[in-house]
Amino acid sequence: MTTEVDYDFLDAKEKGNIFERLYHAKRIGKIETIVSYKKKEVLDIGCGTGSVSLELRENNVDVTGIDLSRWCISKIRKHQKERKLLHNLAIGDMFNLPFKDNSFKIVILADVIEHVFNKKKAIAEVYRVLSKNGIAVVTVPWKYNPVWHFKLKKIFSGRKDIDKEPIHDSFDKRRIEKTFEKFSLKKYAVYSYFGEVIAVLKKSTPNTH
Repeated sequence: MTTEVDYDFLDAKEKGNIFERLYHAKRIGKIETIVSYKKKEVLDIGCGTGSVSLELRENNVDVTGIDLSRWCISKIRKHQKERKLLHNLAIGDMFNLPFKDNSFKIVILADVIEHVFNKKKAIAEVYRVLSKNGIAVVTVPWKYNPVWHFKLKKIFSGRKDIDKEPIHDSFDKRRIEKTFEKFSLKKYAVYSYFGEVIAVLKKSTPNTH
């Protein structure tokens, strides 16, 4: 996983500019409602400062967060304390997840995979830790989003340093299916005011014939 610049998504959702607040509210709401998390073990890879995992934890979801950034993990611990919430956290990268095979029923990749150089290796790890018929919930920038093509992302994101990120790929349906070739695509939608894509992908059983 690549190292991103420090950015507190949770603070942006609550205290950012109007575009940030609308975007993050829409994004997190979509992630929360697109599948049922009830009574399922959930892993939030690239959890950042907790914008997704803390929302799920407030709804009593059994969620574990992992991020490469110590800064992000320290921020999420602060947010946990403020909200009097606790959930499991780990520092690590998605190429070597510190979890056993088949550990989670759902894995969330919220605006993560577009920043990864070796997508095949990262997704192999997602596949490994998912249980049989497990689900990956993935959000990525939409390929045809005009915000990115017309260089408006600094204005809409509220982030002057966003161009410092080493990779910022974008996707359409075909690219998602190709990238997650070991999965079957169950849901796909372009959503949010700024053209995000959300996909629900089911872990496919290897063909033994």
